[in-house]
Amino acid sequence: MENNNKAMLDRPMWEQLTFHPTAGVDGTSMVDDGERYIYQWIQGAYTAQFWRYDTFTDTYQPLLVPATVAGTIANLTFTRSVGGQLNGVVSGSIYLFMGNGSNCYFYKFDIATLTWSANLGTLNIPAAFTNDCCVVYPGVSRNNYEAGYHAGVTKIITLSSSAAAGATTLSLSAPTTEQMAIGTALRFGVYKITVNQNASKGATTLSVSGATMDMKAGTILKVNSGYEVCLSADVTAGDAILNIVPLRQSIRASSTIIVEQWAVLTALATSGATTLTVAALRVGIDYTTNPTAGYYGNMYLIGNASAVFYRYNIGVNSWSVTSANSGNPALPGVPTAVNRGCAIKWLPGYEPNKLYCIRGGGGSQIYVYDLVLNTWSTLTYYPPTEFTTGTMVATRDIAGKQSTLYIQKDATMRIYEFVPYKNALEPVLTQWLYPTGTAVVGDKSLILTSPDGIDFYYILLHSSQAFLRCALIDS
Repeated sequence: MENNNKAMLDRPMWEQLTFHPTAGVDGTSMVDDGERYIYQWIQGAYTAQFWRYDTFTDTYQPLLVPATVAGTIANLTFTRSVGGQLNGVVSGSIYLFMGNGSNCYFYKFDIATLTWSANLGTLNIPAAFTNDCCVVYPGVSRNNYEAGYHAGVTKIITLSSSAAAGATTLSLSAPTTEQMAIGTALRFGVYKITVNQNASKGATTLSVSGATMDMKAGTILKVNSGYEVCLSADVTAGDAILNIVPLRQSIRASSTIIVEQWAVLTALATSGATTLTVAALRVGIDYTTNPTAGYYGNMYLIGNASAVFYRYNIGVNSWSVTSANSGNPALPGVPTAVNRGCAIKWLPGYEPNKLYCIRGGGGSQIYVYDLVLNTWSTLTYYPPTEFTTGTMVATRDIAGKQSTLYIQKDATMRIYEFVPYKNALEPVLTQWLYPTGTAVVGDKSLILTSPDGIDFYYILLHSSQAFLRCALIDS
């Protein structure tokens, strides 16, 4: 008889974290800032709590909730602000979508100020949500800040005359060969700076050969096209010292820093145009100031036991379904109505133009939406598995490797890894502690990387205060 003791011992171990102050029920949702904090929306019957969990200290901090709290339907998503960090802590916004069967509410939470906006534009959503919902923002990744630049979205243009940072009119070396819509992202060049001295983890300055251009605070610097850091202060061309947010890993002398110059069209450019009118020409990548072009300026919403597919344009605060908005085409519906247990996620490290949708509702379908082609397709995967009312999905984006989905199936606490390029659903984790006997409704799992590079899988159990994590160690 085969001895399975080794297999059992080799299973990843679960760690019990500090119990959550409140049990997570229907409508509970979690989102992380990519660095340190997990934000937890605990939704009940017309009541809600909002918490920030510190992964460094294993402690909770209560935060304010919006003025109006609705129903039991809620979901969070995160957008990164300029530069991605503020005083060493990730900055940006959290968007909250809620429904109660008669009204929808949509709020933005600013991480830097810990304040909520007024209710954002929801008037264009034609139906009130009474069932599960899931919102995704395909524009933020720990390992791929440039995911918004994709064939068919970004145009590379050559200028006939120099343009200083901040310029709003650009002269072209050759007439455009196609019409470009308002909001099109334009990339004008890649610049390289060489690091002169070794810089240890935690350093706040970099010694370089000399900046080749002016750069604003918040500019993202890519080191050897891999690790990212951002400026904490403005830089003038020729500067040999760069002030940065604290390094999360060491950088060796002779490393190459890469920055980009880019802009966004503010006026239609017809075929044959020799000049372009743009938002202020920028250095670095800014997802907040000009988030009106390409799919990195949109959020997507599914749910409500419906096949309707919703898009929210951040820059113009507008929802659309069957009509075009802000240069985006009309949306096709999901192939089949999604239901309780649905999920929609973005895998930036695999194919950044794809969204993966778990249908839920007892269905086994996994749908894929192509952001560039604006089409849905149905995956054939093995083994086909029904997803009922308790499915939770987390994304794992590993630098240099394929991104995957981790799917916690139903109330079983069985966890599978879905590998897109294999089209395979593989069991990877079993929850030995705190088995749950009820559907795990909501979006209560995520994967967050620690400062030392370990990916941790976090789960808030349904109708329980138990909060767990497990280290994902690759062999």
